[in-house]
Amino acid sequence: MEKVRSLSTLVLYMKSGCPLCREAEAALAEAGLRYEERDILEDPELYARYRYRIPVLARDGVDLMEGRHFDPAALRSLR
Repeated sequence: MEKVRSLSTLVLYMKSGCPLCREAEAALAEAGLRYEERDILEDPELYARYRYRIPVLARDGVDLMEGRHFDPAALRSLR
């Protein structure tokens, strides 16, 4: 039986008006990655976890990148 690889979702934790978040979005677009946005201001638990770290990119509950570390070449390796 062949294993089927499930596609996991990338999640960008961000907040509106955040300049670093806009830079992260641009890098994700340049890398051609699809992702979901989660505004930390809409969830107190997310705010408590990420408020000093945004933007944060996560997959399957694992934080992969944060802050100023959204390099398009590194992002392409996440495909």
